[in-house]
Amino acid sequence: MKILAEKKWLAGILMIVCLSLGSSKGDVQKTYPLGDIPLDPETYESLLLLWPEDRVEAIPTSYDARDYGYVSSPKNQGNCGSCWAFASVGGMESHIQIEYGHGLFDLSEQQQVSCNTSMVGCCGGSMTSLQYWQTVGPITETCFPYGESGTSCPTYFTVPCSGASSCPQKDYRVTNYHTVASNATAMNTSLYDDGPSYWRFNVYGDFFTFWNSASPGTVYTQTTGTLQGGHAVLLIGWDDGKGAFLCKNSWGATGGPNGDGTFWIAYTGHAHGLGFGMANFDLSGSGYRYCFTTSSSDYIHEFDKDGMWLQGIATGSSTCGYDAIVKGGVYNGNWILIKDIPSASACVETVFYWGILPDKAYSWVNSSGGYGTGQMYACATGGGDQLNDESEWGEILDRKSVCLIDDWGWQYNLDISAATGGKKITGTVSNVPCDTTPLVTGMVRGDYFSFYVDIGTGDTACNEGFLVIGDVSTKSGQWINESGATGDITFTSCAVATEEISNKPSPCSKKW
Repeated sequence: MKILAEKKWLAGILMIVCLSLGSSKGDVQKTYPLGDIPLDPETYESLLLLWPEDRVEAIPTSYDARDYGYVSSPKNQGNCGSCWAFASVGGMESHIQIEYGHGLFDLSEQQQVSCNTSMVGCCGGSMTSLQYWQTVGPITETCFPYGESGTSCPTYFTVPCSGASSCPQKDYRVTNYHTVASNATAMNTSLYDDGPSYWRFNVYGDFFTFWNSASPGTVYTQTTGTLQGGHAVLLIGWDDGKGAFLCKNSWGATGGPNGDGTFWIAYTGHAHGLGFGMANFDLSGSGYRYCFTTSSSDYIHEFDKDGMWLQGIATGSSTCGYDAIVKGGVYNGNWILIKDIPSASACVETVFYWGILPDKAYSWVNSSGGYGTGQMYACATGGGDQLNDESEWGEILDRKSVCLIDDWGWQYNLDISAATGGKKITGTVSNVPCDTTPLVTGMVRGDYFSFYVDIGTGDTACNEGFLVIGDVSTKSGQWINESGATGDITFTSCAVATEEISNKPSPCSKKW
């Protein structure tokens, strides 16, 4: 990348100046490695994304992404000027959790340091390091662990990229990479809407004193000292009452004034311009294919993973369910699959599978009320990898019959009864513009529920069916229909659902 090529000499000078290390944690003169190379103003401006005013007004006055489980634990970059890699990886870890709910992965910073040739390893890098994952998938720390704690510039790195060649890449890719306007409102909005991400600032001498000796909760405001270089961290929160950003650093899990690897830094009021900058991004799956066969049949379930949703077909030699549609999703560590067998088939029309990642064991229920357990196996033949992401409705669980109404006024008349591994849901739907009484097949397991609405084949008013996955405590979740459209869905008890039905698009609408 041109900007980095032009600034390699600057990175070397900055690292030589800034990588001096003290011998004692209590020594307020102790300094730490930096490593962020700022983008030139023209490049930063060319990548800028401006936020609509209505989105800006919607953010709260304070926020901490850790409260929602979106932030991994702080790490330690050691002597290496690789803060840029830790900021990038931290952003990727947070975005995966926010978008897919698989749990916080521990991803490899060494992949960025050793393999991202647009950066200069322990001699520095920039926020454009996030673009590396536009075409390459992240890998785990376990497979390619960090090995540069004792490396300092002018050495770029000591661990060759070839060490990552056997590591499976996660199926996530960066999309819509952009920079963010350098003010608190824009940066906080970006954090709130898109997730924690790469955030940089200029470090002056008094920041090291602040990091080593300030009291918990103290907000850093730069007053004295000379410029030491640029530093990259992860922006994870803010507090308008403090007038400050909350950042996760990469100088140890228990370091800093808060004793947890984080620090507060003021929005404004610094003696020198600190050159605040931020980049953020969206995330998508890569379209990898997955393939399974069940223990009880020779069906092959092969489907594409697109976000949390899964779609495909069941193939195999059997005539029962051959070429049937398979759809499902991944929701907070739960995986769901539906095999929608045509009603004209000799088989039971719908089979519903539910498992917990990364386990391949599942519970099942069918539209005739049968239920049991089984096991998925990676197919011996055919394309695809194993699905190995590392990643109460209160009183109604005790009732046999339940009535709920969704956002569109559809009435779900459900029977909930015991099943292996959870409670099975069977029933019908009424008050719909499609099939008169579509079948419902699903399960309640722990804190989650999911069911499939099987609309009759040939109904021209709607897609053939849709799947709901949701949270028991809030009676809300997400849906996908036969065409792949998705959206949010909420439910109320039939007895209290008196409000007018909204004009939200129906999950069975062919327009979606």
